[in-house]
Order: sequence, then C-alpha cells, then structure tokens
Amino acid sequence: MCLFHDETPRLALPARVRRMSPDFGGEGMVAGVRLEPADEAIAGQWRDLVQEIMNPAARTRGTPAEDSWALFQESGYFSLSGCSPEDFARKGRDFERATRRMDAAPDLGCQSVVPSERGAECSSAVHRLYTGTYFAGQLAKRKGALPGWSSRQILRDGHMRMYEHLQHDPDMRWILVYLHESTKWTQTAYRDFPKPHISSGDAWQHPIDAWVGRCDSPGRGRTRGLQIAPIAPQERPLLTRSAEASRCAAYVDAMELGVARQDLAELRGRWSRAGMAREREIRVARVGGQAVAAVLLESAEPGLHLFDMYDTVRLYELVPGGAAFYGDLLHEAAAWYRERGRASFVYIREDQDDVHARAAGLQSLGGALLLLMSRRILPDFLEVVREMTAPAGVSLEEGRHAHVPAA
Repeated sequence: MCLFHDETPRLALPARVRRMSPDFGGEGMVAGVRLEPADEAIAGQWRDLVQEIMNPAARTRGTPAEDSWALFQESGYFSLSGCSPEDFARKGRDFERATRRMDAAPDLGCQSVVPSERGAECSSAVHRLYTGTYFAGQLAKRKGALPGWSSRQILRDGHMRMYEHLQHDPDMRWILVYLHESTKWTQTAYRDFPKPHISSGDAWQHPIDAWVGRCDSPGRGRTRGLQIAPIAPQERPLLTRSAEASRCAAYVDAMELGVARQDLAELRGRWSRAGMAREREIRVARVGGQAVAAVLLESAEPGLHLFDMYDTVRLYELVPGGAAFYGDLLHEAAAWYRERGRASFVYIREDQDDVHARAAGLQSLGGALLLLMSRRILPDFLEVVREMTAPAGVSLEEGRHAHVPAA
C-alpha cells in the first residue's frame, strides 16, 4: 500500500485487505486493511505519519529546548507553587539533555508542542513512569492567542496529539495526573469527567499534598529500637495489601505495587537502554523484627520534570500505628536522594496528617488531586476535550495561562 499526502508519496508498506463494504451513499466501496510493517522502524514511520496528518498543528519531537524554556517563562509556569524563574536557572542544561533523549525514545513518552512564529504556543509532556502508566503534566500555554487561531484550538491540538501518541502503545493502561488548578476548563475536563467512572474502577481521585524536602538538612537520630532496610520478599504482599486497603486496586495496578512488579525491573531496563535513569527502591521500618511502615523511593532522569515530580517519596502504614515512624522514613529518604546527587525530593502525602512532614522540616507546595483514568475511558475523555475546545464550547479565561495537569 502506497500512502500519499498532498500528492506526495510518503510511505509504502504491506497491508492485508480484511473487509469490503459500501461507503456512505453506496456510490463506492470502503476497504478495511490491516497493516503488516516489516519491522518496528517502518511501524514507527507509520505512527509518525498518522499523527502528522491527524493533527498537523502539533508535533511530538524536535522542538528546540530553548523554545520550550521561553514558553515556560512567558506562560507563568515557572511561577507556580510560589516559585520564580530564578529557581529553575540551574535546570536548563539537564532539561535540554533529557528532552533530546526522550525525543529518541518515543516508547517512553513525548512532548506535544504547538509551534508558531513565536516559538511555541502550547506544550505538554507525557512520560511512561510505570510499565502501563503515563504521567501527563508540565502543560503551559502562552497568554492570549494568535490571529485566526483561538486559545481553544491551541489547547485541543496539543492535547489530541499527546494522547494519540499514547494510544499507539498496547501496554498503556492508565493516565496519571496531579491536578491543582481551579479554572472551569480543568475542573470540567480533568476533575468532573472521571467521577462517574470511579464506581466501575476505571477512574480514581484522591486528595494529596506535595512537600519539598531538602537533602542537605541535618539528620536526626533514629527512633530507639527502629531498623530501616530494603523490603524483604515476604514483606511485599504486606505492602500490596496496605496500598489497596488505604487507596484502591486501581492505584496498586497503576503504581505497580503488586508483588511481582514492585521492582520495576522491565521498565528500568527500557529507560536504561534509552540512556536515561529510572530508579525505585522500597525500604521498610521494623520494630522488633516486625515491618511497621514502608517508604517508596523513586527517581528519574534529571531535568525531565522541572518541578522534580519524578523524584518522589510515598509512605505506607503497614500496621496500625506505623505512621509514627514516618518522620524516620523521611530522613531516610533525604539520605537516599543525597547519595544520588539530588538537592531535594518531593514527598507526596496521601494519608494521615501533616505533622510528620512539618517535623521533618519539609516545605509545603500545597494541595492537589491525584487522578487516575483508565485506557477504557480515554476515547470519551478526548470527546469531552473536543467539545470543550470547539468554537461554541466552554469559554476559557483570556489573558492567563492554562495549566492542566499540576506541575
């Protein structure tokens, strides 16, 4: 089958006719075909071509890092959560390197950009943080719109290109979002749409707080009688049960906390082959030999997320009263990241109160909503996005940036 675009030959690949049927009106025939590319390289060319034709206004590779950086500055992205552009100055080189490497590894994610003569109008990123789960975030849009190009259209083009990229991945099961904006657009699309799907297990929402911990803060003495060490094989089911009881089954699946997948071995290998770091370690606090609490330590390629949302810590109470040792585990986390050359980490507080975070000297970034959406409801979600970004859709506030997934 030879494919032409604007009368220009673009690609030739084997295809098998699977069905024939009359087209609308009965004046011709429609052929359904199954593509049979000779190798993954040809399959990749097909995916790129399809995305280019369906959403020609956006692209998922090749955006100069300086264009994205300028967009973050001018959109107000660098001012979120009380930050300032100066806080990100040291991250420019890491961002450029990480962006280049991710461009060469489309199976691990992409950056969807709507370019213009100003450089970049809108940008969002999605990365495979877990084998079947992609994190969508780092979305920013310039204020206002270009002549003949509405803000709605810009948001739609960027969103559609990003999510179409994901739908080519047969392993994709979940979309993970941290939502903290309160504009009508984000509330309707990312908070309100998934609610009816929670009862079926195809979505989940949970309030969280994000806290920044410094790795150079002085440590404290460990609670008397407490031991902290890597999780033992017989303790892995305990973590799985605790996470499912305090969160839900969808959370356990999306975060790969099932017993067989807790080490992220396959995913870490994929990131390593792409020349990027991805790490996870689970450590357990024990009293008298009994596991009482666990800390999930994760990191990814520096610069890939500018708010360091991939250098994250999560805590789990394995037995009643185990939360009393959360402070010890946060100090353990600081040492873990310090060994890896990190200056800070982000603690995602999903349960209990915040006394332990304050006592450990962490700084609050504010509240957010952890959102999970399954692949099964993604087509309906994209239809909502199309309706909301159509000319007669929900009005967007002009003169302010739109930032959909938090951070």
